[in-house]
Amino acid sequence: MRAKSLAWADAAHRAEGALLNGNVNGALRALDETARNSRRSDDEVRALYSRLMRVGRDSTDAPAGAVARLHEHMQQAAGVGPSPATVHLEVAAEVRRGRLEGALALLAAVASGGLVAPSTGSFDLIVHAAAARRNRLLAWHAYRALRRAKLTPSAHTLNALMKAETRARRPQAALRLFARADAVPARGWV
Repeated sequence: MRAKSLAWADAAHRAEGALLNGNVNGALRALDETARNSRRSDDEVRALYSRLMRVGRDSTDAPAGAVARLHEHMQQAAGVGPSPATVHLEVAAEVRRGRLEGALALLAAVASGGLVAPSTGSFDLIVHAAAARRNRLLAWHAYRALRRAKLTPSAHTLNALMKAETRARRPQAALRLFARADAVPARGWV
């Protein structure tokens, strides 16, 4: 039992090292080896992939698409379904690389697929990034997608929408959002 735990940890370490060096294929080979040598619970596998997805998202050496490839590998090769956290990590990687429309399309696919519910935080990332890029239309598009997913917007969502309106030189629209939010109880706004 201890040897299998050491093999799991060693392969996980090799996968992380390969990813840090920009070698996604090496990381996937190490993960395949891990899967062959020991069977882990879905939660343990998902935790490992989440850790590697964070490394891929944050590493400047990881190639574009590394997080998406890890997420796909987790589902196909490891047979473990996505979680809100792994979806969020993939969205964060897309946003970080400036592909806001791709992140929004990913969330739409996840929401329509029904396997896992996307989080409000994932939509907030897109709304904030769109506001920072002065793309008010995309910010509102992401907000409408959030509502179609039957999620409740957070204070972060409202803040980002007000920022988008302010940066588009539409202070009255930002004030209307502020007044609307002020009239709603703390648990969320509709």
